[in-house]
Amino acid sequence: VNFDWAEGQPDAMVAKDNCSARWTGKQAFGDGYYRFVTDTDQGVRLWVDNTLVIDKWAQQNSKQQKVLKLAAGLHTLKMEYFDSWSVAKAKLNWEKLPTCNNLPENQFCGEFYATPDFSGDLADLVLADQINFDWAGGSPSSLVPSDRFSVRWTGNMRFDKGLYRFLTDVDDGVKVWIDDKLLIDAWVTKSQQRRLFAMTAGLHKVKVEYREDAGSAKVNVGWEKAIDCSTDIPQGKFCASFYNTKDLSGEVADNRYDDTINFDWGSAAPQIGVNADNFSTRWQGKFDFAEGEYTFTVRTDDGFRLWVDDKILIDAWELQGATTYTKRIFLTGGTHTVKAGYYEATRQAA
Repeated sequence: VNFDWAEGQPDAMVAKDNCSARWTGKQAFGDGYYRFVTDTDQGVRLWVDNTLVIDKWAQQNSKQQKVLKLAAGLHTLKMEYFDSWSVAKAKLNWEKLPTCNNLPENQFCGEFYATPDFSGDLADLVLADQINFDWAGGSPSSLVPSDRFSVRWTGNMRFDKGLYRFLTDVDDGVKVWIDDKLLIDAWVTKSQQRRLFAMTAGLHKVKVEYREDAGSAKVNVGWEKAIDCSTDIPQGKFCASFYNTKDLSGEVADNRYDDTINFDWGSAAPQIGVNADNFSTRWQGKFDFAEGEYTFTVRTDDGFRLWVDDKILIDAWELQGATTYTKRIFLTGGTHTVKAGYYEATRQAA
């Protein structure tokens, strides 16, 4: 069905206005998902195996789409069309969609649902090189509503060996899996998320699920190489590791470089992905010293410990208000390793 009669007659025996047509036929399909598209001026209806899948029986000029899963074999298609006046056009086509189980490297397969919980039929399927969409108050597809929809992206991504930082910035909910391990679960929060994950070299399965409730819709999920403070002790600055525990235990929430240790976070979190309370930090760095005596000064709220070359100088690992500690030591000329640990319980952090 591929006709564009413009303002002419569809047939010598048919008037150019106030006419209608019905096409019926059997077509062979392979197993899989198909996108059916009608392009008409004006009304159209489409049935597949006696099921009405497109119903736009009105004076209009538009394309209508529907994604269907078909079993291999013959399927009956029926299309009805009417034209009332002026330009007349009636077109029907379909395409087989790729499957999300067999993708090229470094590409995402996005499965869109017209529900917020992946229930019901698949509404659309779209390939993407990255997950970075800001639909604002609009719809991601003509087959998907602007509110209360969900998307699942899967892809086989190639990574070099190393530590990576995975980042999300969404409105509303998101979950991220790496090789079927849940890494980020922010299904009920809109806050930005950051998580570290050690990757081996090669292909890894990345799966992202996203939910939009109402209002603006945005989803940005990506990753970047991160520094690894367990192996990187920099020269002339500190490598800082943050934990969402008070005793430097558990998984590292994030790593970063700090030129100095001089922070007053107040009641705020020190880093995205780190708690505002009940967190701890470890700093390590190598610094050049001339030979002589040095005074190390610490002012902390709450606990703090300080080492130079694995020798503890200040041990104030306790719940306390802002308190100052000093320690004077002699250092030989050359490079020395300075390490500090800190924990914050509640309220002010400095």
